[in-house]
Amino acid sequence: MGLVTVATCVAQEGKPAASITWSGLHQGSSSETTEVVPDGTVTVKSRYQMEPKYESHGRTLTCRVEHPAFEFPVNLSTTLDIHFPPNVSLELNPSQLVDGMGLVTVATCVAQEGQPAASITWSGLHQGSSTETTEMETDGKVTVRSEYRMEPTKESQGRTLTCRVEHPALKPPLVELSTTLDIHYKPSVSIAGYDGDWYVDKEAASLTCEADANPNIMHYLWDR
Repeated sequence: MGLVTVATCVAQEGKPAASITWSGLHQGSSSETTEVVPDGTVTVKSRYQMEPKYESHGRTLTCRVEHPAFEFPVNLSTTLDIHFPPNVSLELNPSQLVDGMGLVTVATCVAQEGQPAASITWSGLHQGSSTETTEMETDGKVTVRSEYRMEPTKESQGRTLTCRVEHPALKPPLVELSTTLDIHYKPSVSIAGYDGDWYVDKEAASLTCEADANPNIMHYLWDR
């Protein structure tokens, strides 16, 4: 993201101008402006700029102001809170989903190694629920895993399940990952075309075998 101003230290209306220095970080640099007002006093503004890196998260940056009128230098400190975007992914159950198989994890949404922890929600289905685990990495980053569990049913075939990950460091701050459910279910078979008024030598008499299944029926066999 390049250089950003992470802190500004102001020594206002002093005479002579105050001296401002920074300490606490090895990276970054400062730039200074001065403003002299009609009464002869001087306002000094020092801006500390750096390229945010996760290694600097939690470090203390100190502004030191020195002036002849001070008995001791004034030290002002701030703790850096650097947001780090997570790696977002959607993991699908490697097993085939089948109607009636019972409660299973359909998909897992992962926001890996972010700072702070990401927020994960789900949408698209009225059935099912999610469970979430949070893991703190050794370097302070946070991995959030959310599992969506449900009982696969014929009615859910073809429905879209969406994972929504929100984090202040993501661009844009909301990421959506979706999957279309592929649920196998056994055939529902019916015969159409018989109207109850068939007789010998009736013309254009036909029957149709209809089957609703996933995957689709590949072969039909008639018997009598």
